[in-house]
Amino acid sequence: MPQLRRRDAGYSEHMSTSLAEHRAAVARLVEKADARRGARTENVHVTALSSPLRLAEDVLSAQDLPPFDNSQMDGYAVAAHELAGATPERPITLPVAAPIPAGADAGVHTPGTAAPIMTGAPVPKGADAVVPIEKVEPSRFDVSEISFSTPPPPGQFVRPQGDDVSRGAVLLPRGTWTTPATIGSLTAARVRSVRVETALRVAIVSSGDEIASGQLADGNGVALTAAVRELGASPTRHVVADDQAELRALFEELSATSDLVLTTGGISAGAYEVVRQVLEPLRDAWFDHVPLQPAGPQGWAVWDGLPIICFPGNPVSTLISFELFVRPVLARACGVVSPDRPTGTGPLAEALESPLGKLQVRRGRVDDDGLVHLVGGAGSHLLSSYAAASHLVFVPAEAGRLAAGDTVAWWRIAAH
Repeated sequence: MPQLRRRDAGYSEHMSTSLAEHRAAVARLVEKADARRGARTENVHVTALSSPLRLAEDVLSAQDLPPFDNSQMDGYAVAAHELAGATPERPITLPVAAPIPAGADAGVHTPGTAAPIMTGAPVPKGADAVVPIEKVEPSRFDVSEISFSTPPPPGQFVRPQGDDVSRGAVLLPRGTWTTPATIGSLTAARVRSVRVETALRVAIVSSGDEIASGQLADGNGVALTAAVRELGASPTRHVVADDQAELRALFEELSATSDLVLTTGGISAGAYEVVRQVLEPLRDAWFDHVPLQPAGPQGWAVWDGLPIICFPGNPVSTLISFELFVRPVLARACGVVSPDRPTGTGPLAEALESPLGKLQVRRGRVDDDGLVHLVGGAGSHLLSSYAAASHLVFVPAEAGRLAAGDTVAWWRIAAH
């Protein structure tokens, strides 16, 4: 996120917290949620592993990897000492033994012979080197004898049993995130199941009589549910009316079933700001404005150990709050490899105006020439414009107006 210094932000008694300070506070809340999740584990069959999950204990290999000495090359398996005197002037010729394809039994090497061997095939007992097919004469497998002009060193192109990991050794340490490579390694090591931390449980709470009554659809809740699920967390969605008792009861329930709560709406200065009214009196709570437009009102609290992050209710404000403050740290907590959005800069295609003292976040698109086009206005209710945008465009707090051609920073949030 573009950095704001305190002197840039136009601080007043209504905006005493910087964007960086609020982001740090949110990061601490997500860390608290991650610690709650870490206490829960379950056994999962290796073939059922998919999205990143964190190993709850060291995993030991159930067998040596590789499980037997095998050939690194297509060529001929030989006993190295039998070719010790080979030179280009005086090559050593050996009769060709039976071929060893991948999947064959290792068998025993017949002294004084060379056995055709394929990559990955077991090296027979008594052989200790592989000579690549291109280093013999003739460079073929369909012959009765083969000549060698250089002596191979013992161990040449042989992958020893246990070279990757030994049976009983730590294959993957606790805290490792599952990936296609780790799942493949577990399978190769004959590990059937692993103990993992369960997915982070995130409750999304949409507040307001207008939503509870069905007057308005719960677009915020559904959008946040999709955003949380995309990161690999496990979301649940809840709707609550402007009723303090109902909200308190919900938080009590969620304190036993969730690791983190995201709320939307009910945190401004109106008469029915039920989320703020319930949470602000708590010892560990904060509600205020940050120098941001839209999404200035922000809040957080801890309810009986349950971290709660509170967003304003306008749909664009909700999504921008999630993108700027929650998504990067939640993505890291969920094992996402690239938790930060792709970023860049480009020239504006058109002029714009922005409130001094606040970082303005506009929606936009970047064309093939790198030109930044705004999509829709600055209003926090323009959800369809947000949906059509592929980038968030950042207008610095000190810039009341930018001209066409001025450079702005952006985050890419969608592929379209």
